[in-house]
Amino acid sequence: MNNKKLVSKDGAYIQDHLEPIDKLMVTQSTVQITIDIVAEYAKKQTGNHLKSIEMERDALWKTLVILNKYEGYFENPDNKTIKALSKPKENWLDVAERPKCHRMSTLLIEYLSNQMNEWSNEFPERSESLQSDAKVLWKALLVLNKAKRNFKGLNDKYIKSLTDKAAAQGL
Repeated sequence: MNNKKLVSKDGAYIQDHLEPIDKLMVTQSTVQITIDIVAEYAKKQTGNHLKSIEMERDALWKTLVILNKYEGYFENPDNKTIKALSKPKENWLDVAERPKCHRMSTLLIEYLSNQMNEWSNEFPERSESLQSDAKVLWKALLVLNKAKRNFKGLNDKYIKSLTDKAAAQGL
């Protein structure tokens, strides 16, 4: 077999590129990390500002519920989703960098929100529910954007999990 078929332009092996379901899992993890960041920040707040922070955290929790609800959509993506989420082509090593996880997550959430708006036109009977979910996702994007400065450096938990798996397999 010709090795050139296995390697992409950037030198990564094709099978190393993240699939939509992998990007969803990274997004779920990023949202969970953001919930922790917001919770830590909330400890220092009082009054109306605390209420605002609690609403942001609530939007993030609802986002996790929505992402879980649409997991099947990312497990068996249509061609439009594959194409939309294939740029940029992140691979497993990219997940070790927190800024890339953040960027990948915001792109996926934005795509899903836009997709929900399209679905609300296609399925009027579900329009209200879809638009409500899309609004939650847009709120989550605002919170993720606020927390962006906290996504620096390496994703130590991910690197440790890969190292532990490799050690368990004797690599």
